[in-house]
Amino acid sequence: MQKPLIAAIAATAAGATSALIALAAPASAAAAAPRPVLYVGGTGTGLATVVDAATGKDVNTITERPPVDVKGGTGGIAFDPVKGRAYVANGTSISVVDPARSRIVGSAGAGGPVRGLAVTPDGGRIYAATTVGEVTVIDLANLSGYTTVAVGGNASDVAVTPDGKRVYVAVEGADDGTAGRVAVIDVASGAVTTTVTVGRKPTAIAIAPDGRRAYVTNLAAGTVSVIDTATNTVAATITAGAEPVDVAVTPDGRRAYVTNRLPGTVTAVDTTTNAVTATIALPVGEHPNGIAMAPDGKHAYVTAQGVFNDLVPIDTTTDTAGAAIDLTRGAYGIAYVTVPEPAALAPAFTYSDRTNPYSFVQFDATDSLTGVARIVAYRFDYGDGTGVATPERDPSHTFPGPGTYVVTLTVTDADGRTATTAQPLRITWLSRPVALLALSNLRYVTAEDAGRQPLVPNRTAAGAWERLELEDVGNGDVALRASVNGHYVTVDPATSRLVASATTPDRFQYVSGPDGVISLRYRATGKYVSTNYDRQLTADRDAAGPWEQFLAARSTNITFAAKVRGLVTAEAGGAQPLIANRTSAGAWETFDLIDAGDGQVALFAHANSRFVTAEAAGAQPLIANRPSVGAWEKFRIIPNMDDTQGLVASVNGRYVTAEAGGAQPLIANRTSAGAWERFAGLR
Repeated sequence: MQKPLIAAIAATAAGATSALIALAAPASAAAAAPRPVLYVGGTGTGLATVVDAATGKDVNTITERPPVDVKGGTGGIAFDPVKGRAYVANGTSISVVDPARSRIVGSAGAGGPVRGLAVTPDGGRIYAATTVGEVTVIDLANLSGYTTVAVGGNASDVAVTPDGKRVYVAVEGADDGTAGRVAVIDVASGAVTTTVTVGRKPTAIAIAPDGRRAYVTNLAAGTVSVIDTATNTVAATITAGAEPVDVAVTPDGRRAYVTNRLPGTVTAVDTTTNAVTATIALPVGEHPNGIAMAPDGKHAYVTAQGVFNDLVPIDTTTDTAGAAIDLTRGAYGIAYVTVPEPAALAPAFTYSDRTNPYSFVQFDATDSLTGVARIVAYRFDYGDGTGVATPERDPSHTFPGPGTYVVTLTVTDADGRTATTAQPLRITWLSRPVALLALSNLRYVTAEDAGRQPLVPNRTAAGAWERLELEDVGNGDVALRASVNGHYVTVDPATSRLVASATTPDRFQYVSGPDGVISLRYRATGKYVSTNYDRQLTADRDAAGPWEQFLAARSTNITFAAKVRGLVTAEAGGAQPLIANRTSAGAWETFDLIDAGDGQVALFAHANSRFVTAEAAGAQPLIANRPSVGAWEKFRIIPNMDDTQGLVASVNGRYVTAEAGGAQPLIANRTSAGAWERFAGLR
């Protein structure tokens, strides 16, 4: 649940003209106002969450391109003010992020698990505190290779002085309770020039804007050490709350704010007197970790864990905590950054190889580029009068027949912006195997007597005589060839009956309708093919009505099993709901997959020659009791990585589950696929 930020944040974010980083906007976005965002690192999907500083809205997750499920770590984050890049700790490496796209665009090795990061003011180097007793130094000009500086213990955080001449490193002491240290590295020589003894287990370090003081949180001691950087001695020790974790200094250098984990508080310190001026309580049950300061110093932002994973804004003008914002990640590190916005959305899509003989196409919009905000919706318009809007970037579609279709993709991001692209797609059928199911009597069309007699709709199941090859002959026309004798279907001019007797293709127009319904129109006469009152097929109708409608079976005589249980059956000959409890297959366990249009299928049960429905729009179990295909009878087959398939009811977008591990009937009520929602054999 999204909780509101305190009201003043919107005004503060909108008025922030300086920031921790100033990225050069591209020419097309030169006039765009910069956008303040928060990078929240820690455990969870992606390296960091991108939060809008003005609204508190989670607008993106930093990830690979194309997106993959990378995991965040300690949450160490730094920004390069020169190259306009963000750097996020990623285990033993550092991921390079393009903030304008919220994408990982490169990486650099760090030699050990990374805790804290800092970039020199000139953007030349990045320093990484690691847990292997070293600080890693990386040249940002090429990111290849690195050097290390030994600091004699686990480095927990690192900070660079404003003049870029020295690096201060918090070094944890031993677990026996001995004091920790701060190592001071000379940037020019790359060597530790001195160490400063501080409290037990120093965790974080921040340097005042004028460079005269460094503030170090001592987790085990409950204190903050104030280091005079001119003499590199401890000038003061401030008592904070239990387990102080992180520290940030206001841009004017007059106050420091310290997060205290166990009491769930933030301590405000007057840096002139080193006196505690306020103790700010966070929401009950929250344990703060990282803290970031806004460029104007009016707000700080704290990551917290405990009852919830939250981001808590602090009003530094009143030293009060605002309402928490729920996060999906275990939040640790946090940084405030201003990025140029808007960066143009760039929708793009690919599709599956069209050399295959089917009109089923798998689309993939993974290559679409975001701005700062993630893409939340993809709308595909297929150019055949149908389309789909979905949060998924890889929908599939079955086109009604051969031809050229202009496919349009429109993407919408979390900010509500849209962008569109289009490209033509040529559908050709070299050969497509089908069995035609007549809607007038729900019987399959057969090449009677192995093709020696006219076609007739009288079969309850599809075998060798019922198999046809649908071949593309150009200009939206098809030819039908009977598999049983290899001859093409033609029309007897004397009787108008269809018979599989031609040695060369004869042309029929393939006319598609809703719900996968098709009709065939004989090109030579312009007449529609009819089931002729459930007798022999004839091409003698001027218009397509109920007797001239067919469905095409994609796969016939299949059985499918719930991975968790057994074969699915149309119980009691279809009188009772489907249930996965059979160990062998008979008529009740046999189904056909019927093309229902738009990449969807319908399940035709052999038990009673009825279609399976997600009864009551999915509120009740699946049952085979429908004589035709409508919204409740359409499903999508979703392939899984383990060679199983998910079955999603189109009417409610829910996965079909073998309820109670298969002990109860199948029902479409799951939002995601687990063990009970996996089936084998849906091909």
